[in-house]
Amino acid sequence: MARCIAARLCIAVPWPGIRLCICPGEFVISSSQRWQRVTMLCSHTGNNSLTRSYAHQTVSSTAIHSTPHNDFEQINEGAEKEEQTCVDGSAGLKQSGRKMVPRSWMDELESLQLMTTTEEILEHSKVETKADALAMAVGRLGQVVSNNKEQGSKVIHDNRLHTMLMFLSSKLENVGHSNLVGLQWSIWQLWRGQPPGEGGPPKVFVKSLHAVLSNQLKKLTYKNLSFLAEALSLEQGHSGRQGQHSEEFEIEDDLMSKTLRMLELRWVEADNGVRVALLMARAGPLSPLLMERLEEKALELIESMPLWALRTMCISLANQKRSPQALIRAIAYYLAQERSTMCPKFVIDIVNAFVQLRFFNYLVLKRLANSMVISGPQLNSWQVSEASLCFSQLKFYSPALYRTFAQHLTEHVETMEVTYLAELIMAFARVNFLPANDDDVFPKVFKRLEAEFDHLKLSTQLMVVWCLCILGLPQPNLLVQVLSPSFYLKMVDEYDAEVLLNSDGTPMPLHEFEAPHLVDNSGLRPLPVGARRVAFLAYDFTHFLLQSHDLHGLSALKQRQLRRAGFLVVPV
Repeated sequence: MARCIAARLCIAVPWPGIRLCICPGEFVISSSQRWQRVTMLCSHTGNNSLTRSYAHQTVSSTAIHSTPHNDFEQINEGAEKEEQTCVDGSAGLKQSGRKMVPRSWMDELESLQLMTTTEEILEHSKVETKADALAMAVGRLGQVVSNNKEQGSKVIHDNRLHTMLMFLSSKLENVGHSNLVGLQWSIWQLWRGQPPGEGGPPKVFVKSLHAVLSNQLKKLTYKNLSFLAEALSLEQGHSGRQGQHSEEFEIEDDLMSKTLRMLELRWVEADNGVRVALLMARAGPLSPLLMERLEEKALELIESMPLWALRTMCISLANQKRSPQALIRAIAYYLAQERSTMCPKFVIDIVNAFVQLRFFNYLVLKRLANSMVISGPQLNSWQVSEASLCFSQLKFYSPALYRTFAQHLTEHVETMEVTYLAELIMAFARVNFLPANDDDVFPKVFKRLEAEFDHLKLSTQLMVVWCLCILGLPQPNLLVQVLSPSFYLKMVDEYDAEVLLNSDGTPMPLHEFEAPHLVDNSGLRPLPVGARRVAFLAYDFTHFLLQSHDLHGLSALKQRQLRRAGFLVVPV
């Protein structure tokens, strides 16, 4: 057997089944012919030496999976592409970017991608006997169905699909790792339109697939592990088990547990920010330990993440009630640096997440508010009411933003739903904002509220009446409907401490004197001439608008109510 007369470096490439050998000098192929020359890429280095590349193909064939989910396209969209594409016809392999695969596999994949109907794919696969090719066909079916759900209800009842799956169930050992994961994705995509518990893929196929995946977990790349965890989490969410127990569910749960464990142990291998963000949303809720490690990894990779990945992270953190301050501040920083206009739905999702996370950052909120102002003419009533509520709950006030909301109210006061109308009033009250044209628009608002007041929930009715009082626009007809001793007591009993002083400034016992501002008035003696009631109000930053010295609506109402009741108000 001949020997290599030069050093040889074998490295793994991102495609299972292929190893790349880079030799700085001459390379002698061993007599066993285990190493086969595939293609040669020559490039000049600093000392003008040539680098030769060789690839070794293992016995088990592995094919590129046909993008089982739309997220694949989002992840690959913006990925770095190599300019050099080399094809060696004699070897029968094609290199595109960083991956090298047999030409036959690429041709099969390209032909499947040209098929846009399930009928074409099923007919094409009738004569196919290779396991990998059938797996790619099932993956393409999942893609087509995800884009056209009407075809999904037909294809899952087609005998040709069930025949393919039953054939694959005994050939899964010969399917490449990426295609195995893709089959799990395809199962979810094909059957997700069906009601939980009604039908499903052949149990023999599902059981075999889960068993093979369980045995191959250690060989999967971190990327494939993450795809598998996402597919399993989506499948479990759709299955509608409701406490049901079966061997199939137990196998799936066991596979999920092992997958999460592998992700926890190999978390340092994560090198794609988008994958990390999607894992946080789909697998994070199932493993607090994995979520903690993904948060650390996200902080490392956040600079390369697109906007939609930042949104995904915000929502997943809010849903899981996690508040890693370093990560949230980093998200806010990159959002504040964004120069393009963000769409209203994106802004609402981010601000709503900040509300749940109780994260107050003036700079990022100002940037998000500017995007809403730019989109002002295109906003619908739901977006206006939702955005106004979220910004107001964060105590953020921007004159331009609230003028945009007021303009929408003026133009749609007679057509917008009364619920949205009520929410907009509550938002105005929280920041103590009154539109400049209130004399023109609010009579129409009052008319709508009086006509449809009973359509609101009881809690919303109370809040609307209260907020109108905050804005200095109390409506007697609405007050009559909600006024009660308990409600009135909540309205006026809002101070932190009360002191009764005589004309000399000497404290007097409160319970002995009349208190007409209270419903339960136990005092009998009238106040002496010159006596004053003093209310002390303890304030902190939560009583003010964000980065402002102006009180928010409720605190301003407290002061007005107490002064009208004859109190001397002393802020503390």
